[in-house]
Amino acid sequence: MRRELYLAAFETLSDSARMLKTAREMLAEQPDNLVGVYWYTLLPPEVRDPSADVLDTGEKAGRQLLTGLDTYFAAAGKPAVSDAEWQKRKSSAALLAHRTLGWIAWQRGDLAGAAKEFRLYLDQAPNSAEITAWLGLVSGLQKEPANQVAALWYLQRASALRGEGALPDGQQRAVGALADQVYTAYHGDGEGIENLKTAALASAVPPPDFHVETAAAVAARRADEELTRTNPNWPRGSISAASWSRPKATNISPICAPRRCRG
Repeated sequence: MRRELYLAAFETLSDSARMLKTAREMLAEQPDNLVGVYWYTLLPPEVRDPSADVLDTGEKAGRQLLTGLDTYFAAAGKPAVSDAEWQKRKSSAALLAHRTLGWIAWQRGDLAGAAKEFRLYLDQAPNSAEITAWLGLVSGLQKEPANQVAALWYLQRASALRGEGALPDGQQRAVGALADQVYTAYHGDGEGIENLKTAALASAVPPPDFHVETAAAVAARRADEELTRTNPNWPRGSISAASWSRPKATNISPICAPRRCRG
């Protein structure tokens, strides 16, 4: 009880470091104590430059919270609240665990593991702009093109969500600016960005066929369209516009070597 009072006092002071220390002491004395497990699951993402020990203990607490949900929130231990409220607290604890486990994986460079936890979170709470933004960031850092394209969707959605679950105004503007910047860098310009914002706001995840042209693909397509416009009799698609604009001997004829085709 004494340490729970300390936690309350430190929370009032917004002293995350001392709250974390107190929660750690509670876990050392009572490893199954829900209050200690809860707070050590909640706090690691609030710590600046967390140590390996903070990450390790936070992961252990988060996994303990997840696996112990049915025990911690058993009907026999329900306080004087409604069944619906008790279930709501249980669901919130599960979300908290996924948030922290994903964040810890992210700090360790396990981007796929982080994305997995964030998706599990969004399966239950799709309108969380914070987790949507985090999923966008870890997706964009992965090398696979499909993940990088998905990042465009998540970042635009995170910046567009309003109401419950939305980011604070300052973060909303920052994520929105980042989302536009990343889209423009990937696509080459802002064409289609408003359509993406509308679509992303309507769905927590991109559809299976979601695709955004790369800047290189856009340039090649537009060059091909220009070539067709200026040469209407040119057989479209017979030679790519990119190759036509920078011809090589082998793109024209295997017989025509450079020195023989100068006219």
